Amino acid sequence: MRDYESNLRRFSDMDDVEISKDDPDPRGWDVIGSDGRKIGEVKDLLVDTTSMKVRSLEVELEGSTFNWNDNRRVALPADGVRLDEDRDKVVLEGIGYDELGRMDPFAYPYGSGSRATSPDTSPPAYGDRSFDETSGTGTTGERGWSGSDERGHAGEFERGDRLTRSEEEVEISKRERQAGEVQVGKHVETERISQPVSKRRERVYIERRPVSGDTTRGATFEDDEIHVPVTEEEVVVDKRPVVKEELVVGKETVEDSETIETDVRKERFDIKDDASLLDERGRRRKGEI
Repeated sequence: MRDYESNLRRFSDMDDVEISKDDPDPRGWDVIGSDGRKIGEVKDLLVDTTSMKVRSLEVELEGSTFNWNDNRRVALPADGVRLDEDRDKVVLEGIGYDELGRMDPFAYPYGSGSRATSPDTSPPAYGDRSFDETSGTGTTGERGWSGSDERGHAGEFERGDRLTRSEEEVEISKRERQAGEVQVGKHVETERISQPVSKRRERVYIERRPVSGDTTRGATFEDDEIHVPVTEEEVVVDKRPVVKEELVVGKETVEDSETIETDVRKERFDIKDDASLLDERGRRRKGEI
């Protein structure tokens, strides 16, 4: 067991400590992931009795979320969560579902046969919140949550105290989806056309000529006639299918550009005290860095 683990106690077991009325008590709050899904409930706070700081939250996870047969309690590092006081929710930040599902079950006293965090790192305090004695002495003094939280409470300074700043980074990925469909087919239409055609035909002409010379030779009276056959060209219409053109169907990939706009959150450091108290390492913009 590590040194800091031996100093951890459940807040509910500490009779001489109370939470300040100005600070939230997350016990009983739902724990939700970054996607808004409920994954458990805060059962207790784990306090480092040496520094009087909250190191972890004792959370009962819902087994159905992780395909377990029963619920399981784990100790969530306090720096991996954010308190949403408007909704009385504890929001996971920096801890994924996979990492959460691999945590060993929590046992109390803390560290007895369990491991809730990485063996190489100790869980830091929840933000800068700490228990700071405000009145009384011995075991009867009233203690409350104080520190530099989002409402600006000033905590007791310890050399080497650090405040981290986070911001959201945008990761853009792409996936394929069907944008539509193009149908290519053919159908039959009937069109009436008109086309001039020349044709030949025969016709009979009659020409009268006077006869000269001996006109009596061979002259007789009898009935006679001549049959003259007449022909003409007849137009015959024949139709046959002929391939005129073809369609070649294929696909090609073209590339377009699109501008994606989204909102990202960033934390900023606020320094509200006298700037003359800062040395040159505290360079900042006016009121913010």
